[in-house]
Amino acid sequence: MKKLSIIIVSYNVKFYLEQCILSLRDALRFIDGEIVVVDNHSTDGTVEYLVDHYPYVKVLRNEYNVGFSKANNQAIRMTQSEYILLLNPDTVVGEDVIDGCLTFMDSHTDAGAVGVRMLQADGRKAPESRRGFPSPFTAFCKFMHLHALFPHIARFNRYYLNYLPWDVPVEIDVVSGAFMMVRRSALQTVGLLDETFFMYGEDVDLSFRLKYADFSNWYLPFNILHYKGQSTQKTSFRYVHIFYGAMKIFLRKHYVKAYRILKYPLTVAIWFVGLLSFIRLQLRELNEKSPCFFTAHQSPPLYYIICSEESRSACDIIVQKYRLEASYLSSFNELQTMMEQQHLVHSSLSSFIHQSSAIRGTVVFDRSLYTCKQILQFMASVANNHLTIGIYWPERQQITTSDAIFRTE
Repeated sequence: MKKLSIIIVSYNVKFYLEQCILSLRDALRFIDGEIVVVDNHSTDGTVEYLVDHYPYVKVLRNEYNVGFSKANNQAIRMTQSEYILLLNPDTVVGEDVIDGCLTFMDSHTDAGAVGVRMLQADGRKAPESRRGFPSPFTAFCKFMHLHALFPHIARFNRYYLNYLPWDVPVEIDVVSGAFMMVRRSALQTVGLLDETFFMYGEDVDLSFRLKYADFSNWYLPFNILHYKGQSTQKTSFRYVHIFYGAMKIFLRKHYVKAYRILKYPLTVAIWFVGLLSFIRLQLRELNEKSPCFFTAHQSPPLYYIICSEESRSACDIIVQKYRLEASYLSSFNELQTMMEQQHLVHSSLSSFIHQSSAIRGTVVFDRSLYTCKQILQFMASVANNHLTIGIYWPERQQITTSDAIFRTE
């Protein structure tokens, strides 16, 4: 029996999935683990690409999109490992994450599932890293955005648990399905993912059943990067309908009496939020087509590429091919020096970012110079909404960012 099976459900995110697999390569170096990809009928050649380039990855190919829950269950049933990790394809895992989670699970036999600190592309902590169960009142606070209006009041923040510390292990309610390590014996007790949930909500339901069966769910302070749904338009009406519809399914299943009362108000609220999201999407698309309609013209994003001499030629090809505005650096220290020369009051990169919005763009780290763990630590230390992080993978001659994939091919 293997120690761990990593299950990744993929749909039309071939190169983000590849980056995820590359990060897992080192994270699994001293672990008896396997990677299983369930492809939900992608049309971008994902399956053929994996077969050609990553023969050690087990691939299940579905003839249609069966949804997140069913696809994960397919892989869970075909594996026999002690632990299972449900992982999104648009993630980068630090080298210490898998081992740290397994060590914790081995020493906490009552733990049913663990999650980690998910970082957004700009280094900020994703609130979805720790969540509470969406009880009727918690769901109301989420709908009405009371958690954002009163971020320091615990009563209004039961959904995202913003009042909990980030740097120590803490027991939580819901472990995110983007990174959810589960004990197989716990699954044998409570059952697999509920396939009523097509996408979203299945992690909430499973976490609820684990807690109800007296297992504990934990957040651990290990970093992963999560691009938050490259295959899903988060502002689309469809996303809103599915996401909040999943909340309705959860309430109907676990809060029957409350659901009978809230059924119709929730339905109206979902359509209302969906309409607002649709309007925002239309305005954003109009702004992208005619930027001067809403905002002043902005310069193209600048890419600060920190790479080795060996990687420079391939990066040059990418820059010229995609006509990127790029500045080459040999080290992170050089970036700090460049900022000091701009007569900043504070010389550290962290101080600069937090005090100035003058610099915008993407810092691309050469994977041959930095480990994934180092890159993620950098992201976390300079979290802001002006700089995002990209990674150059020399073995694939590819730059991966939150917005695009750049390749020499």
